[in-house]
Amino acid sequence: MGRPRLSRSQRLLMAVLGVLIVAVQAMILQAYHDQGSTIRSLDTGTEVLTDLHNAHREAFRLALTVDQLRLPDGLDAAEVRRGFLGRQLDATLAATSGDPVLQRDLAEIASQLAVLDAELARLRAHPTTAQLVLAGPVLQRRANAVEALLKAAYGHGETQFLGAIQQTLQARRSFQRLLIGTSGLTLAVALVLALSLRRRASRAFAGAYARVVAEDNERKLAERALRESEQRFQALVHQASDVFTVVDTDGRIRYQSPAIEPVLGYPADHLLGAEMDSLVHTDDQQAFHDLLGKSLARPSASVVGELRMRPHADPQASRRFEMTITNLLHDQTVGGLVLNYRDITERALYTGAAHPAGLRGSPHGPAQPGAAGRAAGLRAGAARVLDRPALC
Repeated sequence: MGRPRLSRSQRLLMAVLGVLIVAVQAMILQAYHDQGSTIRSLDTGTEVLTDLHNAHREAFRLALTVDQLRLPDGLDAAEVRRGFLGRQLDATLAATSGDPVLQRDLAEIASQLAVLDAELARLRAHPTTAQLVLAGPVLQRRANAVEALLKAAYGHGETQFLGAIQQTLQARRSFQRLLIGTSGLTLAVALVLALSLRRRASRAFAGAYARVVAEDNERKLAERALRESEQRFQALVHQASDVFTVVDTDGRIRYQSPAIEPVLGYPADHLLGAEMDSLVHTDDQQAFHDLLGKSLARPSASVVGELRMRPHADPQASRRFEMTITNLLHDQTVGGLVLNYRDITERALYTGAAHPAGLRGSPHGPAQPGAAGRAAGLRAGAARVLDRPALC
């Protein structure tokens, strides 16, 4: 029996479940990608805010230095503060390449600083009190303007940063809701499919169990019939006057029916593995081997002869037996030569027969009435006793 096929609805559920699983996996991968992009964006925003804060601090210090400018040492301090502010603005400009508002504010700051640098250069060229009085207000206005622009840029950057955080959190909440909904739908489809497959498996298991029970009942009935048949056969074998033996090609006994004990006095189980020659009269052993040879040359045929056999109680005495040998070596259920023999001593004495042992049958037809039927019965009987099924 082949594997049961899925129904159309089950195949549809499996397809939907596969699509949902792929969608959930894609959403998870996209979440990892978005998370990386968000982290990089927040890092950039943090860096910009830090640079703007540091630049505003340097602008405040520059404005304070310009307000307290005194010649000649105050000019050097102002130029140092201007250098610190310039380096900080360069770092800020590199970090704000994607924000046009900050770029515009930084460009305005650069123009204000250019005017401040020009005033400082003129003051450096003429470091006099009169020139300081003329340049001082200009320097203060430019420094205050730079500080105000940096303060405005910092406020804009902070607003942008907080807005980005809020958008990120909102997108994250939306994605989480979508992922939870998709996962729940996937779980629901999987549950429905599992219940459907379980019902189908339950029905299949019930059918299989019923078949197993039926086969077991049939097997038990067959075994009981076989036991009854074997018991009937064993009863017939024990009560029969005929003896039959199964030997191999060397004449070694592989099976011995219990009927030999009342006929010749030998216990059946003691003869297993013994040579059949030990039961045959010394003068008839050659005749016995001739019968075996003829039987080996004629598979499935039966040969018949008369032999003298020695009783267990008095080996010197002899009894005359009519022996039929059937070659069933090719039959897997037997695999040996079946010997069936009966005591005809009284019949021989009564008829006055004194024929030597020899061949009395042929494989093409029974020499005496009932020989072929007796061969078929021997085949079935040997199969039962050897616990093998008879082959037709």
